Amino acid sequence: MEVKSTSQRSAEDGSEVQQGSLWGASNLLSIARLLMTLPTCLLVYYGHRDLAVISFFVAAFTDYLDGWVARRFNQISDLGKILDPLADKVYVAGVVILLATLGVIPLWFLLPILLRDLLILVGGIYVERKTGEVLPSNWTGKWAVGVLSITLLLFYLEVNGIALQIFIVITLAMLSLSLFLYVKRAYAHLQSL
Repeated sequence: MEVKSTSQRSAEDGSEVQQGSLWGASNLLSIARLLMTLPTCLLVYYGHRDLAVISFFVAAFTDYLDGWVARRFNQISDLGKILDPLADKVYVAGVVILLATLGVIPLWFLLPILLRDLLILVGGIYVERKTGEVLPSNWTGKWAVGVLSITLLLFYLEVNGIALQIFIVITLAMLSLSLFLYVKRAYAHLQSL
C-alpha cells in the first residue's frame, strides 16, 4: 500500500512523513474509530452492554492497528498525526461524557480527562500554527488512553473495590504524565525554532 504524495520529510523516528493522503489504510482506521463514537454511545445508552463492550475493544484495536499500519507501510502523514489523536479524543470524550451523564463515572473523574484533552488540542493547534508542523502523539499518551479505557470498562461493568481504585490512580497519573511530557515536548519544539 503506497501513499502517493507530492512532498515528504523525515519524521522524528527516521521514517518519511507523507503530506496529505486521506485514503491510506491507517487513516481509514482512525476515521472508522471516529465514526464508531455514536454507535458505541447508543449501545451504552440503550443498555446493550455486550455489544458496547465489543465496540470498546474494536475501537481500542483500531487505535493500536492504525499506528502499526502507518509505520509498517510507510503511511505516516501529517493528516494521520491529526486524525489518530482526534479520533481518540472524540471517542473518549463521547463515551466519558455519556458515562458521567448516566452516573456510571463520577464528575471528578470526567473533568481531568476532558481538561487534559482540551489542553493538548489547544496546544497542538498553537504549535501547528507557529511551526507548520504537527506534533505526533507519544507513548505516554497512548498508554494513558489504554489505561483509561480499562478504567472506563471497569466502571461500566460495575467492578468495584481495589482493582478499580488502582486503575483510577494509574489513569490519573498517566493522564498527568502524558500532559506534562506533551507540554515539555511542545515547548522544546517551539524553542528550537
